[in-house]
Amino acid sequence: MRIRTTMPQKIMQYKIISGVFVSSLLFILGGAIWAYAVLRDISSPLILHFNNFSGITQIGGLGDLLWVGVTGAVMVIINFFIAVEFEARDR
Repeated sequence: MRIRTTMPQKIMQYKIISGVFVSSLLFILGGAIWAYAVLRDISSPLILHFNNFSGITQIGGLGDLLWVGVTGAVMVIINFFIAVEFEARDR
């Protein structure tokens, strides 16, 4: 019979995964805050994505740049919950 544990118990049990999650989230939020602080006075469009094959593929303003940070934070949070669940199922 398996004992079911709640998510807060799993988070406390897997401290390494939780530590990596916190550091990743701090890097993303720190980068978003830094980008806002440095670029808040820019009025021209910003290059948000560039690759060697197509060149500039996405431009936007400061709000679009901050959405990139929000999207990154959401991805890290989702990956954290997936990692905790997989770690709980690993033997």
